[in-house]
Amino acid sequence: MHFFGFFSSLLDTLEIFKKKRITKDSYCVGVLSQSGEYTACLAHKAENFSDGNRYYAVWRDDDFFSVGEWDVLIEQPIYKEVLVKDEENFSVEIYIDASFDYITVARQSMAALEDALQRHSVLMVPSARDQAFSEGFNGMVLLSFDCGKNLNNEQRDHLLSASKNMAHRFEIACRGFANGALQPIQLSVNFT
Repeated sequence: MHFFGFFSSLLDTLEIFKKKRITKDSYCVGVLSQSGEYTACLAHKAENFSDGNRYYAVWRDDDFFSVGEWDVLIEQPIYKEVLVKDEENFSVEIYIDASFDYITVARQSMAALEDALQRHSVLMVPSARDQAFSEGFNGMVLLSFDCGKNLNNEQRDHLLSASKNMAHRFEIACRGFANGALQPIQLSVNFT
């Protein structure tokens, strides 16, 4: 009986959720979870994200159960990704505009790095081998912070450490694929 009450409540919540409209038309809610507040992952509706980011938004009960639209402010990207060709293969260079505030720089640089590694790498997990990847990706990624002199030494150290940790996590389960062979993930970080 308790289970059915919970299940009915969940269905009611999902019905409300389906009726909600997000003011950013190009985004839709991908995942919804609840632990005190409602957290939704907003993904771009198109197959290829326009800026490579997913966004997480949090609403309180009052907002979640209101009749109004969810007004979501989407942050403008401060980075660009460039594929650098080398004959048949390519490496990835990500340029971050570090003239913005540190929190924005940190958040977007890590999102851009993770997104690039996910899109271009081959997952080594057998159950995910059919997932899309970029053939010709040689595994090399350059993360370059333009206006990096705006960052203090501690901030640079944190960004360097975080990006190396992320690349290390990916190199355990992911590889580039070029010249018919798997390639190790290699990261270079510059502050210009």
